[in-house]
Amino acid sequence: MKDEILKIENLYFKYNNSNNWILENINFKLNKGDFVLLSGPSGEGKSTFLKCCNGIIPNIENGIKKGNIYIYSEDLSKYKTSEISKNIGTVLQNADEQIIFDKVEEELAFPCENLHYSKKKIEDTIREKADFMEIPLEKNTSTLSGGQKQRLITASTLVMEQKILIFDEPLANLDFKGSIKLLENLNYLCKEKGYAVIFIEHRLDLVLPYCNRIAWLNKGKIREFDSADLFKGFLDKNTNLIKTRIYGENNSRELEDKLISLENISYSKNNVEILKDINLDIYKNNKYLILGDNGSGKTTLIKIISQLLKETQGSYWQNIVKKKELGKRKWFKKLGYVFQNPNYQLHMSTVYDEINSSSISKNMTDKLMDLFDLKHLKEKHPHSLSEGQKRKVGIASILAMNPEVLLLDEPTVGQDYKSLNTLINALYELDFQNKTIITITHDSRVAKFFGDRVIWLEAGEIYKIGNKELIDEYSKN
Repeated sequence: MKDEILKIENLYFKYNNSNNWILENINFKLNKGDFVLLSGPSGEGKSTFLKCCNGIIPNIENGIKKGNIYIYSEDLSKYKTSEISKNIGTVLQNADEQIIFDKVEEELAFPCENLHYSKKKIEDTIREKADFMEIPLEKNTSTLSGGQKQRLITASTLVMEQKILIFDEPLANLDFKGSIKLLENLNYLCKEKGYAVIFIEHRLDLVLPYCNRIAWLNKGKIREFDSADLFKGFLDKNTNLIKTRIYGENNSRELEDKLISLENISYSKNNVEILKDINLDIYKNNKYLILGDNGSGKTTLIKIISQLLKETQGSYWQNIVKKKELGKRKWFKKLGYVFQNPNYQLHMSTVYDEINSSSISKNMTDKLMDLFDLKHLKEKHPHSLSEGQKRKVGIASILAMNPEVLLLDEPTVGQDYKSLNTLINALYELDFQNKTIITITHDSRVAKFFGDRVIWLEAGEIYKIGNKELIDEYSKN
């Protein structure tokens, strides 16, 4: 076919320490104008598939690979990763791993300079792509939110003008508006500019309206669908994954036993005010959901609540530990924080040791290994896992402490519907519905489970505080 730009024939791959094929007899074609959704259960090889397409496997990561991959009819095995990257742009799950420079403008200019663009083309290109992804050029990259960083690495890929783009869960840290903006932009590039996109994602309800093909990767094999309706029918019949929402009970508790109080709290970094005049009380045995667009200050607020960051103005009070223990080991045993990026909290050499190192007992460790279906990964190094599996291990290691207060920053990143149910079930099994939980999420599938009391941030200030109905108002807004 004249529009065929990527072709995979009989692809097999497994890592050197694995007995089983991760990818098994994969045959796949990507045509000019295609927008392909690639989905499937967590840990089943989607990111490995991506790495085979862009040459990371076998040029950087080793393993046993069989089969052929062609780009524009040329055998990919003839080329280095740097040469392949001139035709295939990749946006990874972890934005921090792709950001090099301190300034947004420098980050966007760097790939242009490597491609020897003229000065005028560099200026025009970075301005165009920054506007396209709504990223302010003058900002420091260190002050960007997780979602803004995701938009930045997308823009820095687009400036290189490769016509084949691969995205590995790019919606994970984007708010709803940012997600729709990205999907609309990519849809435009495919339909009007002849780009082709492979889009790895679990949030199916958002992506399905924009893709023209769906590829389901499970147990090393791909099954393709030419329409969203056929795909939904397959999911409903075979996997029970077509549900798109998980609703919690209306368990809003009485506002008694105040645990934490923020009074007139503000926070600034590099002369930029991120939070302004925050007044908030956290009560025992309530579930709080923090909503807001990318860059509104959600992660900063949860870090102030946990005292990982110190307020620059205002008064902080807590009734969990003695004042002298605030911010010390005992404090962080009582208050468990699951980071937005799981790599920041995985330090042990095996999955079992990671969970057991913080666990209150061996019985708790074993129970969590079972609840999160991690027994088969027991001896694996945490950093060798998929992002979704890392997230499970990170959450399990914090739950193992049995903290009084649980803080979750985007806990559903990389999680399919089955994994979401696993998380919810674990919280029930461990009686966390009767503890205090503070959650940040853009994931509409679980927002109402975590949101008995909802805090809506806008531009670093509390815009509204309410109950579950505020989630619907935010979504419509």
